[in-house]
Amino acid sequence: MSATEDLPTAEQTRPPRTERVVEQASRESFPASDPPSYTPARSGRVDRQLDDVPLMPTDDARAEGRVWGEALCKAMDSCDADAIASMLAIDAMVRIGSAEQLVGRDAAHAWLSRYLESLGSTSHHVTDIRVDGDALFVEAEVNVRTHDDVKLMRPEAISARLRDGLASRLIVYGAPSVPLASPA
Repeated sequence: MSATEDLPTAEQTRPPRTERVVEQASRESFPASDPPSYTPARSGRVDRQLDDVPLMPTDDARAEGRVWGEALCKAMDSCDADAIASMLAIDAMVRIGSAEQLVGRDAAHAWLSRYLESLGSTSHHVTDIRVDGDALFVEAEVNVRTHDDVKLMRPEAISARLRDGLASRLIVYGAPSVPLASPA
């Protein structure tokens, strides 16, 4: 037996063609995770050809969910309680951060009007939107500038149950809690 017979062939030592499996695992984990410490790209042995198979299927529900999620984040960034309320079902259950659960579109609208104004300015950068039946999940990084000019960045997750294009349940995880003055 020669020494060359025990060596692996070029095909056996070839790295994966893409990082598709690692990327899919990263997308499926929550909170969002970094890829493991060894990946072909980090080792310098990756094949840089484009992968023509999408990691996530792009269907109508996912596209509609992305539009809905981005519209919600835009309304939050512009402090538009009217726009947010228009995205809620009449009997919606809403919870923002550690605030009490609100029941009904009108109750949510009244509370959101005060809350959004007290928060300062925000800028959502949506990092992922997932749709599974009537469930919608949005991950975002949010830059906040408070009224006293303090800059913050925080991760935020938004979970919604949609019914006929409106949220029957809306929960925002990671939203800052701002003490609100009692209504006059």
